[in-house]
Amino acid sequence: MKNMLNFKNFSAQELQEILDLALDMKKNPEKYKNLRVRVSGFSAYFVELEESLQDNIIARTQIH
Repeated sequence: MKNMLNFKNFSAQELQEILDLALDMKKNPEKYKNLRVRVSGFSAYFVELEESLQDNIIARTQIH
């Protein structure tokens, strides 16, 4: 997600919405089967990523 978004251009509320979406993607993967994210130079379906990588993406969203 970090590669897709320039967090400096988002308000705190928008960042919270992005975080909420990322957490929901992990909790309810069946709703997001077709959602791709860009990770370290490649694109992948979020629900197909290893749990540790999903957690890393979520953690980077929380930092900002």
